[in-house]
Amino acid sequence: MIEILRGHSVTLQVEVGKSGAIAAIDVLEAVPPLTEEAGKVVRNWKFKPAEFNSKPIPSTFLAQFVFWQIPRQRS
Repeated sequence: MIEILRGHSVTLQVEVGKSGAIAAIDVLEAVPPLTEEAGKVVRNWKFKPAEFNSKPIPSTFLAQFVFWQIPRQRS
């Protein structure tokens, strides 16, 4: 018997500040305890900040982490 793979998603809205560092993270879709781990990863990311008229500005993007649960094969 074949089982369907099930995915679990953590979706974060991430704000990048003028310095390129992560300024804020809002959880849009959570899967405890995976949400906390995804947030830890994102907090370590660094970016070149977005620019407008050659000046750095804050920006926002979505980061989605999909975790797959692979069923064990039955004998």
